[in-house]
Amino acid sequence: EHISNMGKNSNKAGTWSTNLFKTRLNHPPDWPEMISGLAYAPFRPGQSPYKQIFPTRDQIRDDLLLLRSVTRNIRTYSVEGTLMHIPELAAELDMTVTLGVWITEDEKHNARELLKGVELTNRFSSVRRLIISNEVLLRDDIPVDLLVHYMQTARRAVNVPVSTSGDADLF
Repeated sequence: EHISNMGKNSNKAGTWSTNLFKTRLNHPPDWPEMISGLAYAPFRPGQSPYKQIFPTRDQIRDDLLLLRSVTRNIRTYSVEGTLMHIPELAAELDMTVTLGVWITEDEKHNARELLKGVELTNRFSSVRRLIISNEVLLRDDIPVDLLVHYMQTARRAVNVPVSTSGDADLF
């Protein structure tokens, strides 16, 4: 149906626009060869940081080998358990990491995560940024001043940018 005839029959106009919409859905835009970066959490079915069941080092390596075909940059959320191997494995595969440190209401946990995050950041050149927490303020786990303290502590200890991640509505 020619576009100039659309107004003459509203049913045809509706059909034309529906078909145009369906055509667009069937032809997604080209996917770029390389993606600038991806968020990465290596957990498989049955694995969970809440259950303290972590992927193996080999599983993480296999994941990174797959991801490497589409990106060289990953962002993580924690350094707990075997997740601490991500910066080393990424370095071996010529990938970079925005390293996440998971912050909760548990100050002992936070101290361990911060210490390990700083250690890994200083040890592996693959770590290009350090993220202190993910949506910790949204979850209301800690007060803002404690998050600021954690970030200032990390900034004094590393030579990469340090930030936090959260919902934009909070800022």
